[in-house]
Amino acid sequence: MGVVDEIKDRVDVVEFISQYVPLQKAGRNYKGLCPFHADTTPSFVVFAEDQRWYCFGACATGGDVFTFLMKKENLEFSEALRVLAERAGVSLAPRTEVDKKRDERDSLLREINSSAARYFHHLLLQSPRARMPREYLEKREMMEETWGTFQLGYSLPEWEALSQHLTQKGYGEEDIFAAGLTVEREGGGYYDRFRGRLMFPIRDGSGSVVGFGGRALDDSPAKYVNTPQTLLFDKGSILYGIHLAREAIREEGMAVIVEGYMDVLMAHQHGFKNVAASMGTALTESQVRALRRLTKSFTLAMDADAAGEQASLRGLEVVKKHYGVEHRQSPEIRETYQHIWLKKYVDANIKVITMPEGLDPDDVIREDPDQWRRVVGEALPLMDYYFQVAEEGRDLQSAEGKSGLVRQLLPLLGEIEDAIERAHYLQKLARLVRIDERTLATELTRSKSRGRREAPTTDGQPAPSFQTAPALESYCLALLLKAPEGVREIGTLTADDFLAIENRSIFLALESSLEGQATFDIQEFRAGLDPVLEERLDSVLRDVVEAPSLPEEEVLGEIERAVSRLRDRRDRRELLELENLLRDAQESGADESALLERVESLRMSILERQRQWQERSEWAHRGAR
Repeated sequence: MGVVDEIKDRVDVVEFISQYVPLQKAGRNYKGLCPFHADTTPSFVVFAEDQRWYCFGACATGGDVFTFLMKKENLEFSEALRVLAERAGVSLAPRTEVDKKRDERDSLLREINSSAARYFHHLLLQSPRARMPREYLEKREMMEETWGTFQLGYSLPEWEALSQHLTQKGYGEEDIFAAGLTVEREGGGYYDRFRGRLMFPIRDGSGSVVGFGGRALDDSPAKYVNTPQTLLFDKGSILYGIHLAREAIREEGMAVIVEGYMDVLMAHQHGFKNVAASMGTALTESQVRALRRLTKSFTLAMDADAAGEQASLRGLEVVKKHYGVEHRQSPEIRETYQHIWLKKYVDANIKVITMPEGLDPDDVIREDPDQWRRVVGEALPLMDYYFQVAEEGRDLQSAEGKSGLVRQLLPLLGEIEDAIERAHYLQKLARLVRIDERTLATELTRSKSRGRREAPTTDGQPAPSFQTAPALESYCLALLLKAPEGVREIGTLTADDFLAIENRSIFLALESSLEGQATFDIQEFRAGLDPVLEERLDSVLRDVVEAPSLPEEEVLGEIERAVSRLRDRRDRRELLELENLLRDAQESGADESALLERVESLRMSILERQRQWQERSEWAHRGAR
């Protein structure tokens, strides 16, 4: 028995989920309100016999105790594995010395940052020398409760106040430097990085302090100073306030991304809890990947440059490379294309708030919270925003003005994946410049990047398979590892099609690894997995070696057939679960209408799939003759 199976054998899914969701016995199963969406009638079912759960409401997804914990606490597989292993009393494989040292180092730096945050916060609240930052916060109408919620602080205007405090607590100078809190002197030794500043502790998704932002309260040329890149702190992968915004983002189905610390503080103080800050940069792939676990809808309230106004819409060229574009232009242009790339490749619904002139979100919320609600509600879809900015100050009566607008916007339209959405904006551009839409469409075709490979299509459909569920999942993974492009080509496959948590996690890791990458290195991919997943991957790779080789041109077709069998298995499993729930509903006299509707839909899907299989089989048989 593997470690995952041993944990699942020891941790009862009903008992575990009951810690998060009040469950009521319903026949042989348990029901409750789904914790992952705004549920009003119990649509969340836990199957005690199968040790699985499923939401028959808006989520339409399910899994085992691992998937529940990962989804509820926003954990990676390795993190959930450690939590559940500890609960089950299962010993995990010993970590290597390198792993242990890295974990110890990570823990030490977090401890140092946490100690610094407490020191800064104490100074803000108690030190007579912190009168200026306290007055500043009061002037900005920031309540003391908010100071405490975000653990705001103050750094003394001295060269070694913090470093002396930390060394007195037993921390080494080199470790304090590694945490990003000091700067190395040319002649040797260290001095404090943050001096005489209002301090904002920056926390990761779990709430651990990983860095700081310091705001000057005098005429210092550097208004803000941030922790540099460290083992813990990467500005491009962290959102300020995300640890406090997670639940609200999930509940409201939308994240509002602002630019600054004060914007977040004022938003949360007034009850707008789904707000986090990118700390003055454009949204990055890492930030969106973290947010995507909570929502696919992002509304940006950024300043002009960060949102991609004016200069960022001049002279754009579409040259795909690492993140979908090659950054040959200015930083502003890079940020504009970054947003386009995120919308296209990260499947995000991105909108942009047009802020009242001269005002930050902090100003708007403080002056009139209702106005903030309005500007968020009136946020423009990303492409409409770019249209609005590109039109400003342009003479669309002149040939030069029309040509300039087309040159700016047409490459962006070429990046829109959805054909209907692309046609909508092409029509909009045609109306603006009063040029025949067909002329623009022809120009758009010419301007698209060359070499874009069309997704191959196949006529073959799968025949029913008698492979066991684990074997089928492993076989499908083996094919995808042999031809990773199949993940993109066969768009119907999702993580929910894999019942085994190890297979599901490997598939998700494969999807993530392929995002924005031109090539796939199996050894590099393997090195990034948890040791438990490495073992499963090795087993799958053995299947690749031992399986009969397929001609390269047939691999995608075989992937498509394997995916269809997985989907058929998923539908049949859900149908069986629904039929059990129907029997329970009939016995208790509960309303059956919603269940009956879903059962009928699944039965039709299964029958239609069987009909297609039969037709393809007969066609193939006639072709063979």
